[in-house]
Amino acid sequence: MTTLPILTLLNGNTVKILTSGRETEQSLTVIDYVDYTQGNPPPFTRHEFVEVFTVLEGRLAFQYQGEAVFHVDAGNTVTVASGLAHTFWNPDKDSLRILLACSPAGLDSFFTAIHAEMEKFKAGEIEQSQFTSIMDRLRSEHGIEITAAAPLID
Repeated sequence: MTTLPILTLLNGNTVKILTSGRETEQSLTVIDYVDYTQGNPPPFTRHEFVEVFTVLEGRLAFQYQGEAVFHVDAGNTVTVASGLAHTFWNPDKDSLRILLACSPAGLDSFFTAIHAEMEKFKAGEIEQSQFTSIMDRLRSEHGIEITAAAPLID
């Protein structure tokens, strides 16, 4: 059994890639995602892969662009079809843990690239002010399109 690395994202959340795209000929990736950042939604995005969020611990706040927010409790799943703009966040003080499956794969390499940039930041090779352009480039390279700013939440 191999110990999988935990990758740190810009916002401090972590991912562990349980199944990488290279293991499945890019047909699937499975990711263990932990969100520690209460009330910090990313912008609305859309992409060509199908995304399945299964809440393992905590509660997920989820919103399709233009629709009402809904919550997904531990043990439940929400599936996002290809091309649907959406966002999600942790609405609670306790951490949120999600099993995230994506088909075809690609989100695994996006998270790996973010982690690599975080390592450069920690080493002093890049500045905090550069992250916006870095994230724009990484989203473009991995087929993730921002469709609207992050929602304002209470």
